[in-house]
Amino acid sequence: MNAVIASSDLSATLQLQGSLTEFAVTHFDNAETMLLEVGALQPRVIVVHDSLRGVLPAPDVAALLSRRLELREACVIAAGEVSRANAFYSVGITDFEAEPFDISRLKARLEAALRLKTQQLEVMKRLERLEAKHALLLEDERLKDRLTHMLVHDLKNPIGAVMGTIDFVLSDNTKGLTNQQRQLLEMSLEESNHLLQMTTNILDVRKMRDGKLILQPKALSKSALMRLIGAATQDVGTELKRRQTRWRIADGLPIVHADTDVLRRVFANLISNAVKHTRENGRIQLEARVVPDELIEFVVHDDGEGIPQDDLERIFNDFERSRVTNTTRFDTGMGLAFCKLAVEQHGGRIWATSERGRGSSFFFTLPLGVLPVAAPEDELVELLD
Repeated sequence: MNAVIASSDLSATLQLQGSLTEFAVTHFDNAETMLLEVGALQPRVIVVHDSLRGVLPAPDVAALLSRRLELREACVIAAGEVSRANAFYSVGITDFEAEPFDISRLKARLEAALRLKTQQLEVMKRLERLEAKHALLLEDERLKDRLTHMLVHDLKNPIGAVMGTIDFVLSDNTKGLTNQQRQLLEMSLEESNHLLQMTTNILDVRKMRDGKLILQPKALSKSALMRLIGAATQDVGTELKRRQTRWRIADGLPIVHADTDVLRRVFANLISNAVKHTRENGRIQLEARVVPDELIEFVVHDDGEGIPQDDLERIFNDFERSRVTNTTRFDTGMGLAFCKLAVEQHGGRIWATSERGRGSSFFFTLPLGVLPVAAPEDELVELLD
């Protein structure tokens, strides 16, 4: 291993060399020459004595050496009279050997410094490897996002075309469809709608996370809210007709401010989730009521299969769903993720309770907004005629 002694004091140089017997030592007696040539030597130890002559004082030379990238494996140690220690400490050189030199003490300092430097280098190398892996993961994530967005976005148009075609055939009474043909077309329309909802949820979750889905809140009266819920049930599909449903909207429900399109999607996702996890003729109930702290609380109950307790905390995560389910319909798990982001962006919160075999309840709250000027109900948003 190479070592460098930078000193203009011959006596100090000889003493320092006595502690470096295991190294190939190179001596420099001026700073300029040493700074030019030290990089090629790749030393493990550099001892800078305070006597070093040059344009820069010895502490500044030591600080420069400690910051040079090609010398990052070198231990930089300062030496001199004890009164000069603070001059080195002030520029970041923490290893200082005071005169008179003690060979055994200096050797021990060198060994400790080398061990510490070896540990630092290992940590740096690990960090570099982790940063390289992290960069690769980020690039993979960006690529996955681009592919997902491209795939999902490009799916929406053909799905819409398929749905439009099926709906046209179903609405044309001149086709003379048999009951079986009509049922098959209705099932195709239902599944197409389910696929469209999945793609929309994936896109909108990504938009919300990127801050690109900006809410447009409007004032909703109780009657407008009921029409919004009615529109959401139409989005769920015909399977809802095979369930027993009940909507309980509290009397005197105050005005609530929300983005109507987003809130409609939240209701549709929660009701659709209840449909998927209940059997035919199962019960689904939606409630709306005012609770303390100026909040309006919505609840969607079902008497379906329920959710295991271990799954309750993660079902609102992206691409997560209950691991124990009777439904055979594929689901990305993004519907509840969309609900969570949408509710939180409105300033509310969402959670679920469940008991296996006895159903689930999904709760979410929205803060009550107050209009600057009380508006007549007919001036509030009207969703459906």
